[in-house]
Amino acid sequence: ALALLRLARRPLALRAGLLAVEFEDTSDAAGLFRKYSVLRVGDAYVPRHILVSRNWMLKIADIVDASTLSAEEAFFREPAHVELVKRGFEIARVDYGRIDYGVVCDGIVVWEINTNPGHTPRRVRLHPDRIASQERVEAGDAEFAAMSAAWSEALRDGFSSLP
Repeated sequence: ALALLRLARRPLALRAGLLAVEFEDTSDAAGLFRKYSVLRVGDAYVPRHILVSRNWMLKIADIVDASTLSAEEAFFREPAHVELVKRGFEIARVDYGRIDYGVVCDGIVVWEINTNPGHTPRRVRLHPDRIASQERVEAGDAEFAAMSAAWSEALRDGFSSLP
């Protein structure tokens, strides 16, 4: 707080290019962090992954078990945090990119919106048990295409298209 006060007293020219960053703990009661990721391409929204770890910096899922795999599969099938994700993209005025976020209470904390996202994870970084679901995402098979279409439609029509 004192550093921010000192910074605020500086002339605007000396503050240019600076960025304030804050850590917000998004871990659950067990101390696990989840990084949700959704790709947006125009009006299409495609869930990409949920990574789970005991570390707040998530680049690779280091906790992969039946529970995390089931949660990720459910995320692919059913929209989660739909309106909040859509709003995040709208606020940022981004219609192509991948949003990464965590969940707190009834909201989300957006970590970043990458406007030059990789579309597929590197195989060497994937846990073997996550390969099948990621391959479905990449291949765009009929089941995944239907899930993606439902996800996008739900965002467009405010959930009325969901069964």
